[in-house]
Amino acid sequence: MPEMLAMCSHTVNAYKRMVPGAWAPTAANWGVQNRTAAVRVINDAPEATRVEFRVPSADTNPYLSLAMCLGAGLWGIRNEIEPPPGSRANLYAATPDPAAVFPSDLGRGAERFAASAPARALFGDAFVDAFAAARRFEDAEYRRHVSPWEIRRYLEVV
Repeated sequence: MPEMLAMCSHTVNAYKRMVPGAWAPTAANWGVQNRTAAVRVINDAPEATRVEFRVPSADTNPYLSLAMCLGAGLWGIRNEIEPPPGSRANLYAATPDPAAVFPSDLGRGAERFAASAPARALFGDAFVDAFAAARRFEDAEYRRHVSPWEIRRYLEVV
């Protein structure tokens, strides 16, 4: 998840919700009936068992998010990757494995995506390079912007 986060969190705003206390996951984890997990297995009834991926933001591109989920799932199956144990704990209060922590902003997400061997194997170098470059550009444009909050907080003298 952290390596391909940019595919389902590809805007600057997507990262603003992934902070402690904002009810969005901040690390790759999972749990059965655990609303604090990035991946939640819902198993109220055997015939209705399903998986909820709680990471994508409201402004996500659903095609990119689905491609990421399918690609990551296939990668895990093909490479026989065993997931870590699920948790019933409050994962917002837990200390995650550093490798599982999500990038904190779009620029870091783009860098992690660009460096991802699984992303390159699944989606190809051309896509990964172009998508990472577009996300870096978006992050750079955002960093050049001064928000009304910053102006009120730091420049207004009352």
